[in-house]
Amino acid sequence: RRSSARIPQKLVSGALRLNPWNLGIALIASLWGFVSIIVAGIDVTGLALVFWRCLIAAATLGIGLVALRRLPSLIPRTRRRHIAGLGFLLAIHWVLFFETLKQASVAVAILLVYTAPIFLAVLAPLFLPERRSRIGIVALAVSAPGLALIALAGEGGAAADPAAIGLGLGAALTYAFLIVWAKTVVPHVSVVSMAFWQYVLVALVVAPFLLTGGHVVPDADEWPWVLVLGAALTAV
Repeated sequence: RRSSARIPQKLVSGALRLNPWNLGIALIASLWGFVSIIVAGIDVTGLALVFWRCLIAAATLGIGLVALRRLPSLIPRTRRRHIAGLGFLLAIHWVLFFETLKQASVAVAILLVYTAPIFLAVLAPLFLPERRSRIGIVALAVSAPGLALIALAGEGGAAADPAAIGLGLGAALTYAFLIVWAKTVVPHVSVVSMAFWQYVLVALVVAPFLLTGGHVVPDADEWPWVLVLGAALTAV
């Protein structure tokens, strides 16, 4: 009786001692869902959304650092080529992610793109001093048939065509490589500096493709959501 009575107390005390960084990760994970909802609900091309998201995020970071009088921290002292490479990879990832949201339902797109942690569990030991995860390998083996079922047996708008599945898995794979690469860079550079220049580079890479046409400028009632996407859910 005594041991069983102490279990809830231990759980409560453990919850109260949660690392604030763990809570931050949980909050970020929750906000990812809002990104998908905003992207799916705005009637502009995926490329345009990537452009506006990164342009607004870069401006937000720049203005914030000016207000804090920390503008010199934007200048990367080292690993500049790595930062540029990460920017290109981030551009590819977000284009694939947003196009997946445009071509499939939000639920299917999220399920596809969120296979990234599984790929990460498999790839990280190949490039980082980390042990291979058996759980990750098993999860990857289990998820493949599940993706096939979504593609072939989905009903009521849940099914996704092969193109959407390919885009989603491409977004997941590029995200996994992005995390692995970034983990080798962040110990040597300012995180804010790396994020700022990645956003600037993504906007520059995507901008020429906006000239090909399509709905690239959000409507008046869409701009508040685009601002939330770029300033709050990306920069902050």
